[in-house]
Amino acid sequence: MLLKPAPLDLRVNPIKVTREVTLGALRNLGLQARASALAPHGRVLSCQRRAEAVSGRQ
Repeated sequence: MLLKPAPLDLRVNPIKVTREVTLGALRNLGLQARASALAPHGRVLSCQRRAEAVSGRQ
């Protein structure tokens, strides 16, 4: 049994937006976001909410 949700790894196209901008936007949504230590363009979310709540997808 898992004690907490697994983090969600994201990659965003660096031609369209910087990692710093997306991290700021994610944090402004109230999400715990940090830069990935393994992927230079990656972001990691500590998931406390469902992804649909952030993306607007159903």
